[in-house]
Amino acid sequence: MIKKIFFLYSVIFSLSLVSMEKNVEQEAYSSISSPLPFLYSTQIKFSDWASKIGGVRKVSRKKARLNGLIKNIDKLITEITPENIQNTDVTLMGFDAKNPHPTAYLFVHGHGGKGSNANLYHNFYARNTLGYATFDFPEITKSWSSANLGQDTDICALYCAYKKLLSIAESEKISNPCIVLVGLSRGASAICNFLGFMSMRRPTELLPIKAAVIESPFAHTEDIIKHVTKIFSLTDISRRCSENIADSVESSVENIGKLVIKCTAPSYSPNGIHPIDVIKKILPDIALFFASSKKDHLIPYYSTEYLYDAVKGPKDKERANVDHIILETGWHGGLCEIPEYINAVHKFYEKNELAYNKYFAQ
Repeated sequence: MIKKIFFLYSVIFSLSLVSMEKNVEQEAYSSISSPLPFLYSTQIKFSDWASKIGGVRKVSRKKARLNGLIKNIDKLITEITPENIQNTDVTLMGFDAKNPHPTAYLFVHGHGGKGSNANLYHNFYARNTLGYATFDFPEITKSWSSANLGQDTDICALYCAYKKLLSIAESEKISNPCIVLVGLSRGASAICNFLGFMSMRRPTELLPIKAAVIESPFAHTEDIIKHVTKIFSLTDISRRCSENIADSVESSVENIGKLVIKCTAPSYSPNGIHPIDVIKKILPDIALFFASSKKDHLIPYYSTEYLYDAVKGPKDKERANVDHIILETGWHGGLCEIPEYINAVHKFYEKNELAYNKYFAQ
C-alpha cells in the first residue's frame, strides 16, 4: 500500500513539474501553515525557516555558505569567453518603430518551455521600443543533463544572453539601452538568482537593466514539494488509513520530491543557490514586479509573496519600485492572457518611467 502511494506521488509530481494545467484552490496567504515538519510556515521567522530547509542557525555560517556559492558562480562567469557570448543564440524581434524608445525585453522561459514562449507575452512589450529578445536554456539545444532550476547553469546562460543582447543593441548604435527582464517560473527564479548574484559581485554590469517582471518564481524548491503534496492531499489520505502510515509518508515525502526534481533537472543541487538566498541583495535601482496566482498548481503563490515581502522591506523602509499582483484565477504558465495582469504590468512600467502601452495602463 505504501509503495503504491509513493509511486502515485512520484508520477503526479513529475507530471505537475513539467506541464500539468490543473486549477486548485489555495488557502489565504496569511493562514497557510505547513502540514509537513520539514517545510516552512509563513507564520515562523525566516531564521527558523532557513534552518528547516538545510540552512544553519548561525548567521556567520549561513553567510559563509552563501559566499562560497557566489564565488563558485563568479568563477563560472569569469570563464565565459567573448566567443561564448557571440555564439549564444539570441533573437531580437523588432517592432520597426520610428524613433523607438531604447528599451529591449529579454524573456527567460520556464522549465519544459522554450524561448519561443516569449511570443505569448506579446502584450507585455511596449510597441514603441526596440523589441523583445529570447533564448533557450542549454538543455534545449544540448543535453537534458544540463537542466537545473535557476542555479549555476541558468545564471550563466542568462548572463550570456544578456551580454549578447547588449552587443546587438550596440550594433544598432543604441548608446544607452534599457533592458527589462521578463521571466516565468524557473526563468523567473533564474532572474532572481541572476540579479542577486550580479548585484553582489558585478553591480556595474547591471546598469542597463531597469526592471524585471517576475511571474511565479519560487523562494525555494521545498515549496514545490509542499504545494504538490498538499494539492493531492497525500498525507491526509494516508492519515485516514493509519497514523503510522501517515508518519511514514511524511518522513519520506521530502526525499521522494527531491528525487523527482533531480530526475527532471539533473544539474539542480538542493545545496545550491535559491532565490530566497539573494533576493534582498538586488540593487535598489532595479524595479521589480512579482505576479502569482492562487490557482497555480505548481508554484504556491505564497512562495512568490515571500520573495516580494523580503525585497519590499519593512513598512518604514519600503521600496517604492517593487510591486506585485496576486491573481484569483489562472493556472501555471497561463497567466499572460489575463487582462488584470497585463494592465498591472504596464502601470508598473508607467510608474517607473519605462516604455509602456497607454491603452493597457488605463
